[in-house]
Amino acid sequence: MEDDKLNQEENKTVENEEVKPEKHSVFGDFIKHAKTFAEDNKLQEKFETLKEKTNEAVEGASKKIDELRHDEELKEKLNNVKESVVSATNKVVDRVKENEELTEKLTQVKDTAVDATKKSVDFVSTKVDEFRNDPEVQEKFEKAKDKTIEVAEKAVDSLKKWLKPEKAESTEESAEESTENKPE
Repeated sequence: MEDDKLNQEENKTVENEEVKPEKHSVFGDFIKHAKTFAEDNKLQEKFETLKEKTNEAVEGASKKIDELRHDEELKEKLNNVKESVVSATNKVVDRVKENEELTEKLTQVKDTAVDATKKSVDFVSTKVDEFRNDPEVQEKFEKAKDKTIEVAEKAVDSLKKWLKPEKAESTEESAEESTENKPE
């Protein structure tokens, strides 16, 4: 009975293969080519050669890496380069710090100068205002104005006398008369 079931299932599989020949034929072609490919001696030789060359390349690279790792001259050169880079970096950092310190000092000097200038201007302004507002100074300033006007009038009179002497005499006489007629 079990044999019958297996036969029936095989028949169904065969029947199913007949129903779907495209899927099984592509798969079948693939298996057929895979077997041919696996059995091809030239191809097998090429794979072996590829495998050997790959192993040689890996071994060569490993040896070169080991050589470089143990190469004292290379290590020394790398250390020298490292030291040079560190030294240059330190110099740059020092210059930047110096520049920052210089900038800070210049800013302090500028601020001090600005403050001193402001204080000086305030002081001078205050002293000028005090001087102008001093009653004694104002009195002297008024006297100076009066003297300036007096001098200017005398200068004008002298100029008139010089430019037109005859008219100046008549003006002078009338001025004398007016002063004589003034009640005191």
